[in-house]
Amino acid sequence: MRKAGIVGLMIAALAGSGGALAFDNCTPTVNIVYAGSTAVNPSIIQAGNDLYGAPLSNCSTTIQTFRALRDLDGNGSKESCVQLYVSNNLGSCEGVQALDRAVGGFNVCTPTAGSTTQVSVNTLHDELGATLFANYAGSDVGADVCEKVISGGLTRSDVFTDTETRPFAIPFAFIANRNIESILPSRDKTPFAGGASCPAGYGGDCPRVEFGFTKDQLKGIFGNNNVCDWRSLSPEILPGSAHMIGGVMRQRLSGTRNLFNQEMLETLGAGQGSLFESGTGAVITAVNGNQACSPTFRSLCGESAAGVVGGQVSPCEAVPSPISLGMVGTDQFVIIDNNTPADPFDDYAVRGKVADNYDVLEYQGQQYNKANLRCGHYEYWSFERIYFDENYMAPGSFREAAALELNNQLAADAVLNPNVVAINQLFVSRARDGSPIFPTGPFNAFCNEP
Repeated sequence: MRKAGIVGLMIAALAGSGGALAFDNCTPTVNIVYAGSTAVNPSIIQAGNDLYGAPLSNCSTTIQTFRALRDLDGNGSKESCVQLYVSNNLGSCEGVQALDRAVGGFNVCTPTAGSTTQVSVNTLHDELGATLFANYAGSDVGADVCEKVISGGLTRSDVFTDTETRPFAIPFAFIANRNIESILPSRDKTPFAGGASCPAGYGGDCPRVEFGFTKDQLKGIFGNNNVCDWRSLSPEILPGSAHMIGGVMRQRLSGTRNLFNQEMLETLGAGQGSLFESGTGAVITAVNGNQACSPTFRSLCGESAAGVVGGQVSPCEAVPSPISLGMVGTDQFVIIDNNTPADPFDDYAVRGKVADNYDVLEYQGQQYNKANLRCGHYEYWSFERIYFDENYMAPGSFREAAALELNNQLAADAVLNPNVVAINQLFVSRARDGSPIFPTGPFNAFCNEP
């Protein structure tokens, strides 16, 4: 990992200092083009607002362009016009590949004040007239994991070794269509306790669903495809009509998928009985609509060893009335305080939009909240990795200083973000993606355990 040196010390002092109230009308001399994990987009957007002020152009809540003058050499004068593009992303390993190959065939928000129109990166140019490309990437798993699923591997492995930064831990969770509530006893559905933490517009409809999965059950659902009926998971499921477990997975270049492979499937391959989707939004859409492997969705059912999706038949299709199950990053959720601000351990997650139709479930008996992850109770997470192109952002340059400043802002913002966990907030660690969690100290008062 690259040592930040003098530049890093300057950037550490600058991080969190705040940007202008609105974008600056300057000519960009530094262009940061983000590609990769969709789970990082909200964090990048927040860092963009903190460093550069309001976006220059806004195409969606996660596709925006920022521009501002920054003091990148610490001399008290804002001499560098930085432009940040937050792109329309699909997956972590796609971002790693885009950075490795220096390509720009993906969309960003047009760098024109007030624009809401997207444009391909490879139609844009830097201050020297060179075509822009992905030069800043986020991945939910290490580049070495992505290398195994990228055709031809990585061509510039040293870039990732030299620049890797871990600004925070990124958690994930399982979501099921809200029809799951109809097959659970009332004791497993705790209504919202009141207070102000259920967002406006939800009408108080923020229940906590206390049901989840073990690792072995997930292997049966998504690996072996031999766990087909929700009733087979637990005696908690009400007897009566059969309901197919409609598994929804991400495709092979997704960080969410590769973390799931490492954490849950381990030595198993993904079975052919799930739907395979290209993005987080597509997973949520599928779960919202109770989609599952069937003749209706044959084009998304199964995935070949080469990554070709569709055309397979699920062993579970004989079970009727699917209730869909998928996995997404916790950036998609709203965190409910449960009307107990003094107790962070009983917080829980619900759907991120009132129109969504899913519940957030437990893993290994634990509901996601930031406190549970910090203390090692909740295990479904990875270190978010940030990489940048050191050929474009050469050591000691203003371009590198801008990338390091953004890295540090991501880490600083994570402290107050309920959907991710800053590295300095963790009381546990892990040696690699999916490996066992271990404590980083003998005792801490927050977790109240050795």
